[in-house]
Amino acid sequence: LVQSGSPKFITNPKIFNMLTTAIFLAAIATASAGICPSGSPSVTAVETFTSSDTALSSETLITAKFKVSCGGSATNDLSMTASLGDQSTATASSGSGEYQASFFFPHSAAPRGSLSVTLTAADDSGDTVTVPVYNSGASASFLPVSTELIVLGVTIFGVHTAISLA
Repeated sequence: LVQSGSPKFITNPKIFNMLTTAIFLAAIATASAGICPSGSPSVTAVETFTSSDTALSSETLITAKFKVSCGGSATNDLSMTASLGDQSTATASSGSGEYQASFFFPHSAAPRGSLSVTLTAADDSGDTVTVPVYNSGASASFLPVSTELIVLGVTIFGVHTAISLA
C-alpha cells in the first residue's frame, strides 16, 4: 500500500482513486449544504443605514447588518449572495455570526420605501431568506451652500488664526 521511505505516497491506484473520490464527494456534500441544512433560516438583529443627503453623498447607500440563524442556532461563515433590485453582491462576514451587505445607487434610481434584501446561498441550492430595510430616499440639504464650501471656509479661518497667533 505505502512505499517505504520519505515522502510516503499511495502506490495502489485503486486505493488512490477511492480516496480521491471520497474527498471529492465530501467536498460536494459540504458545498451543497445551502443556507440552513438543518432547518429554515431566519434573520435577526437587523441594523440598516441609508444615506439621505444629496449634498453629502454622490450616491445613495443602503446597508444592512444582520445575523442569520438556522432552527434557532446562530450561524458563522455562511457564503451568501445579497440582492436588491438589479444589484447583487457577496455578503461580508465578521466570523462571529454577523453579516453585512451594501448597495450603491444613483440618487434618482435608488429604490424607496420598505425593501427586502434577498439572501441566497452561494452554492445555488435555492435557499433564500430576506432582510427588511427601509430607504426614505435622498433629499437636498437644508444648508444654503454646499458642505464642501463650509469645510473650506473653516479650514481657511483655522489656518489664518494659527498664522496670526504665531
